[in-house]
Amino acid sequence: MAQRSLSLVRSRNAPGLSGSFLPDVDLGRALVRSELAQRNEDFVWAVPRPGDRYIDAGANIGQLALADSRRVGSGGEVIAIEAHPEIHGYLEGNVELNRARNIGTSNYALGADRGDVAMTSRRSDDQNFVTDEGELRVPMRTLDELVAIRPTRLLKVDVEGCELPVLQGAASILKDTELVYCELSTGNCRRFGYEPQEVEQLLLRQGFVFIGVDDLGRPVVMKSPYFASLPFEALPATGYNLVAVRPAVAPEVLQILSAQGWFDRGL
Repeated sequence: MAQRSLSLVRSRNAPGLSGSFLPDVDLGRALVRSELAQRNEDFVWAVPRPGDRYIDAGANIGQLALADSRRVGSGGEVIAIEAHPEIHGYLEGNVELNRARNIGTSNYALGADRGDVAMTSRRSDDQNFVTDEGELRVPMRTLDELVAIRPTRLLKVDVEGCELPVLQGAASILKDTELVYCELSTGNCRRFGYEPQEVEQLLLRQGFVFIGVDDLGRPVVMKSPYFASLPFEALPATGYNLVAVRPAVAPEVLQILSAQGWFDRGL
């Protein structure tokens, strides 16, 4: 099996990782060692196969893109898109540092339309988002505009509340995508004027089903809204990961994640 070990350029908020780094950056250690980051890395490592394509919408400094780069191998393709210009620079540095020749990067915000938008520039680099009061101006494009339409194994979306507009701008990409891994937070979604359930409805209309757990904690495939069916108090306070799959690959993905013990840590 390919190795997952990697070196990361540090971002601004933590001391460094073991390995080689560029100076003056520091999100690295906090990002790599956090439980959520490890869980996300486990997912993007388990699901793709050698030769697959992985699209990372909201790639940050590149932890998941680098993990998947090793997973899909030289015959695969990783597309990593990061909006914040400084963080995109760290992403490019990590790609170069790890000699990940199968990763292509883009410095754009993603949404339902093209244009220019403002975004924050917080020291907490993984929590910047598009906002009218942002310090930066960045170009916005749709995924359908940026990325060639061809079979995609996995699309991961983590854009601090802009998930619905990103998916609205990816109608053609989604038609040829097998899995969507989407981080959702009620608070972040409401920042953009919608509820997380609207993301579920969009994906259902696109022909996806969801992988979740039943009342006994057993992994199941659901052909109806998943988190939308839960009472608000049952939702994780810090957000959750929505796993949407094409029905044809749902049994395979369910088996992969179950064998890995991925469900043992919740969604």
